[in-house]
Parts: sequence; structure tokens; C-alpha cells
Amino acid sequence: MNLRYYGFQPEIKEYVDNTLRPGVYKTELPYIISFIGEANVSKDGLCDLADIHGSEAFIEGNMLHFIAEFPDNISPHEMVLYQRRFITIVKQKIEGLGDIKLTQGGDDLYYKGRKLSVSIVAPSTVGTYLMHAAFNITNKCKLNISWLDEFIDTDYESLVNLSLDLMGQFKNELDSINYAVHKVKPIYPDGHFLNLEKAIENASFRVSNLQKIIRDLYKEVTSTLPYEEKKDKALELISLFPLNKTEELKEALSCCNDDRHLVAFAEALIIKLLRESKIVSNY
Repeated sequence: MNLRYYGFQPEIKEYVDNTLRPGVYKTELPYIISFIGEANVSKDGLCDLADIHGSEAFIEGNMLHFIAEFPDNISPHEMVLYQRRFITIVKQKIEGLGDIKLTQGGDDLYYKGRKLSVSIVAPSTVGTYLMHAAFNITNKCKLNISWLDEFIDTDYESLVNLSLDLMGQFKNELDSINYAVHKVKPIYPDGHFLNLEKAIENASFRVSNLQKIIRDLYKEVTSTLPYEEKKDKALELISLFPLNKTEELKEALSCCNDDRHLVAFAEALIIKLLRESKIVSNY
């Protein structure tokens, strides 16, 4: 899954009870946005049942916020993994800025035992998943927390650039995951791989012309043409596939950076089509 958009939103000035809601900030999913603003969330505005029934202080004060929305074609577990990967990216980035050691506990970050962040993932009633992550900038509320101003520059421009860098790294991570998912081919129980050329020739597809498209794709990526030319031809052929994930496949293909990756991606895609046509019956 590739991010469709990320960016800083200067027009958002605060985080209140109804800030985290679906279908508001961008229509193309998934996206992630950031903003700087005061957090004023009441107990009624919380969706984390552990917080509602717990005794921890709720978020308040000036914070660097991130909101993401993902479509419903992932599981809740995947969404939580994306959330925790984002928090890890933040941890690694901040630690790389100086002599700083943060601790990650699930989806929270701590500095010297004091909480630096809050984060939540929740389903929406329209079938999407929402994520909010926020990081204390200063400690005006005199709570027993940590804040970014302790160890990094927190002027407006620095925080904007930091948030853009973090979201860019998150996008790269999702691109890399998407590529990793699409570049592998399955292994039979006896350990051997599929003879693709033979399988393509023996295939019988319900969609007319699909066999020719697949044959042409395999021929192009295994040819001796220059890499960029092969990649362009592969993109053209993928756009002809009768699949509802054509754009996702094209984005994954764009992450290929050499012949080896290009061939691996094409082989994995062809095997997927063969599996759907019951040619590779063991998968």
C-alpha cells in the first residue's frame, strides 16, 4: 500500500474532540498530514477505552500532531503495525539528531521515563482506519511528561521540516513494504519453483488476450533491452491488466531499481495471475 498524499496543514490550529474523523482532510487514501496546535481533548472525546477508564492525564498543551487515514482493505492488526512503525521512525529520527536515547513502549515514546507522545488507531464507521500521533512540544502544563523542546529545535519552521521528513520516511517505508509484497514468487512443498514459461504457454484464461499480455510482459523483462526501456514497457503492459489494483502494481513496479528487482516483480505478478486462473493449483 502506497501513500497517496502527505503534507503539513498550517490551517489546522488545534486538536479537539472531533478533529480525528474520517473523510475530512483528503479523499484519496491512504494519507498522512501534520499540524501544530493546542490539544484540548475531554474524556468524552477519547476513543481509547483504556484511557477512558484509566487514571492517566489526557493530552493537552501545544503538540506536533499527525493524522492518517487508511482504506478498509487492511486488517486492524496491519493498521496497528503501520502505527508502531511510524512511531519507530520518529524515535530513530529524533535519536539521530543528537545524544538522545528514547524508549518505545508499544505506540508511545518516553524520555528518561517520562512520556513524550500519545497515539491511537481506531476504526471509523465508514470502514476506514484512523491514526493520531502527537508529540509534546513544551511543558507549559507542568505535567510529569517529556517534551521536544528538551532536546531539539522547536521553532515553527524546524517542526514543519521535521514533520515533513518523518512523513516522507513513512511513505518510503510503505513503498518498500509494497515492493517486498509484490516481488516474491511462491515455493512448492517439495522446494522447487514454478517453470513460468511452460505455465504461461499451458494457461487458459477467461479474459481474452490476457495470455498474450502476460507472455509479452515476461518476454520484455527477461530481454536484453536497457533497464529503463524494459521498465517502461512493463508499465505499459501492466496498465492493460484487468485488475482492480493496477495503480498499486504500477507504484510497486516504480520502486524497482535494477534488472533483478524488475524480473522478480514481474514473475511474482505473473504467478498471482496464474494462481487466480487455477494454473498453479497448490497455491
